[in-house]
Formats: sequence, structure tokens, C-alpha cells
Amino acid sequence: MNPPTLHDFRFTAAGRAEQKTGLLGWIAFSVNGHFRIDGVTLRRTADGRLALAFPARIASDGRKRSVVWPPTEEARTAVEQQVFSALHIDPDA
Repeated sequence: MNPPTLHDFRFTAAGRAEQKTGLLGWIAFSVNGHFRIDGVTLRRTADGRLALAFPARIASDGRKRSVVWPPTEEARTAVEQQVFSALHIDPDA
């Protein structure tokens, strides 16, 4: 499977209070020119690394239902690399 091609990135920074909790901002991007994904969050984890969190909704039964997500670790890595590169983010900083 070929990695997705992401483009048309938009980043909206979180406020200071949100950043203190690890939420750095929201990202939107297009995938292969066919889909637009919005509401991906950029977070700093408790162990200090950067990670993307994908949109989800809470169903009426209280269960979290993902709206969109990378189906494999390989896909997640490909998406993160493209997002970090496009936004000039060094994930190791």
C-alpha cells in the first residue's frame, strides 16, 4: 500500500491554558486530493513526545467512536512525518 499524499495543511495553535495540558493545536489537511480531514490535534504526551490524535465522537452508549484514523503503525508514521515536515516541526525537539 502506498502512503497517502497529504497537502494543504492548516495549523491553529491552542491557547496557553490548553498548551499547559499538552494540547498544542489543531491541524487540517487534504489526503490525495480526495478528502479533507479537520480536527486532528497535535499533543505533547506525558513522556514529552509529539503525537497526533485523530477525531472521534462519543456515542450515546458512552463509547468513543473514531471518525478517521491511520489503520496501521506504518500509516500513522507516514502521516506524522508528512504533517511534522509540512509544519516545520521537529518531533525530537
